[in-house]
Amino acid sequence: MKYVKFFTALLAISLLTTSCDSDDEGDAPAPTRSEMLTARNWVITGLNVEPALDVDGDNTQENNLMPYLQACTLDDFQDFNSDNSYTIEEGPSKCDPNDPQIVEAGEWLWNSDGTRLVMNANSETFEAKVTSLSSAEMVWEYTLVQGGVTYTFTQTMN
Repeated sequence: MKYVKFFTALLAISLLTTSCDSDDEGDAPAPTRSEMLTARNWVITGLNVEPALDVDGDNTQENNLMPYLQACTLDDFQDFNSDNSYTIEEGPSKCDPNDPQIVEAGEWLWNSDGTRLVMNANSETFEAKVTSLSSAEMVWEYTLVQGGVTYTFTQTMN
């Protein structure tokens, strides 16, 4: 009788574990990079620079640039659309009430290997290396050369 209970328990456990295996047929596919990019409006939550800069003229080099952004820019957002258009828009608080709501509009695309986001507007191109992208957060890097120094900016958006 001990063996019957043991094998019954073993059978029940094996049935439970096999019935709990994930079934790929019913699972939704993971979102693509484009789907994650276009699923939300992106608001800046972090901005760092390497090498550091003296942003406020106090002879101290700063890497974290967030404290130096105007409060009225912290609610601005970028909206990427599935038709490959994008806008950069003022949030509810504008630095100048006379500024237009849409600051920039253009087209976006991924480079050939899907690691760089290329934005084109008004005959100008901006390209950023997307180092991290999820449904909740995007991190990209871009460079700027000024006075012979190459600065790398890392921007985080939620």
